[in-house]
Amino acid sequence: MSFCTSQFALFFLYVLALYTFLPKRASRLVLLSASYLFYGYWNWYLLGLIWISTVSAHYGALAIAREDDDERRHRYVVATIVLNLGILGLFKYYNFFAGSLNELLVALGVKVSVHHLQLLLPVGISFYTFQAIGYVVDVYRRKAPAEESLFNTALFVAFFPQLVAGPIERVTDLMPQLKAERSQSYRALSSGLYLIFAGVFKKVFIADNLGFFTERVFDQTDPAVNGTLVLLGLYAFAFQIYCDFSGYTDIARGVARCLGMTLSLNFNLPYFATSPQDLWRRWHITLSQWLRDYLYIPLGGSRGSRFFTGRNLFLTMLLGGLWHGAAWTFVAWGAFHGLILIVHREFRHRFPPKDDVADGDFTLFQWGWRVVLMFHMTCISWLFFRANSIGQAWDFLVMLVTDHGYTAEVGMYAYYVFFFAWPLLGYQVWQQWRKREVVITDLPVAIRSVVYIGALLALAILSASDNREFIYFQF
Repeated sequence: MSFCTSQFALFFLYVLALYTFLPKRASRLVLLSASYLFYGYWNWYLLGLIWISTVSAHYGALAIAREDDDERRHRYVVATIVLNLGILGLFKYYNFFAGSLNELLVALGVKVSVHHLQLLLPVGISFYTFQAIGYVVDVYRRKAPAEESLFNTALFVAFFPQLVAGPIERVTDLMPQLKAERSQSYRALSSGLYLIFAGVFKKVFIADNLGFFTERVFDQTDPAVNGTLVLLGLYAFAFQIYCDFSGYTDIARGVARCLGMTLSLNFNLPYFATSPQDLWRRWHITLSQWLRDYLYIPLGGSRGSRFFTGRNLFLTMLLGGLWHGAAWTFVAWGAFHGLILIVHREFRHRFPPKDDVADGDFTLFQWGWRVVLMFHMTCISWLFFRANSIGQAWDFLVMLVTDHGYTAEVGMYAYYVFFFAWPLLGYQVWQQWRKREVVITDLPVAIRSVVYIGALLALAILSASDNREFIYFQF
């Protein structure tokens, strides 16, 4: 059930009404039932997987919390992580590695093949698996208490607004809200509806329309693809994936806020990043923090030599890329980000910036060229992310360097990309200037009303004709 459908709108209205007017105990049952109904809408058998993840996390955390022996506690946490990652690996990665192994065996002349499995990739399995693992590890590290109620653990893992594409919540942030008294208010409802509308606009008006152009470039339905069109395709995909994913997050946060709960901010103007580190403080923030706390730091973080710090950064980003999808293009995407993080870290070590620059106190010129450079580095990384193969990514890279030219088609596509991207660009410049997420409230009511009406008309008239799933549903 996609957020941008009439089915979800009716579903959410029913859930909101029942949650608001039923007694607290019954309203929490409504939330859990709605979460399982929402997830089961894709395929009911997938509920068995999320239930295995929930039960293993719940009883694994209880066993860890009740055990004083460090060795046994370690065994429990390892067993729980292995079980959850084993399910994730089977459904998401088995066929990928089996196919890669078969290709290697053929290249070596070995007449043996590994069988593929006919498995449906469960929607959102990467997100709820990481959330469940994070809960168990936090209990193991004694940063969070183990939850005694299986019902509460189930609601934490399956809470429907953020179930299939995040944000990846920490138990210390979300669990107290799920257990607390309802805190709905008119102000929360108003801000929630604003976030929902903003998310739908990003997804349906910007992302889906830009998706038509990126498909023409990357799926090569347009035979006139050259370096200029590839560059435009990268610009289009940069805004498509941002509006698609941040649009989902806005809707998820808006739905949760209408229910009186607050989900984590997952995007903070990422294309205004001034460095690779800054990008990952702004893009998919909850995943970045998860990888930092549960992978990078356990690997050793920055506690060792520069070589080992670089190794830890590279491995973290490599596995972060693989988390996004079972394909070598995602591995290359993660490797690219790992390399630019290492290069930037080494550059700063060899050429330490002045104190004012180190603190981020840039002049407009210093800030501007850093933003432009980092945006284009990010676009290059999106080439690997969106490409259908490593070979296509390489061919397009060569085109970007060697094969440019202006045609009437290029001009038309440039106008097309700008037309659908400028509302986002304009609004985010305003957000950056005001240093706030919601700035439209700065406008007088009359002008604000005109903006809302214009956005509604744009959605009604210029929305993409088909209803596309969110890109991150496949992860």
